[in-house]
Amino acid sequence: MTWNFRLVKRSDSKSKRVQYGVHEVFYNDQGKPFTMTEDPVDITGESKKETREYLEMILKDISRLPVLDLRRLRWAKPPWNPADMKDSKSFSSVKAFLKELKKRP
Repeated sequence: MTWNFRLVKRSDSKSKRVQYGVHEVFYNDQGKPFTMTEDPVDITGESKKETREYLEMILKDISRLPVLDLRRLRWAKPPWNPADMKDSKSFSSVKAFLKELKKRP
């Protein structure tokens, strides 16, 4: 399993509103996305240097990877039984996802 930052496009066909946000997206062993953070990432750190490094990681990923359009995206099955986890679709952060993943039998 791997993850990275992705620029995600959300659009509402009724209001024609389009929004972009940076999310952490997780991939199965075949490289297909199976979940992402529910909310866009929060760019914070414990120091100026740490915050800048985090932002640089985000910029590197979103510069080299295409935008994920949620209206067209087909989620892969997670690499485990979804019944083993509370929520297999979205998590608030990588830390929350990894914490939940450690609880797996």
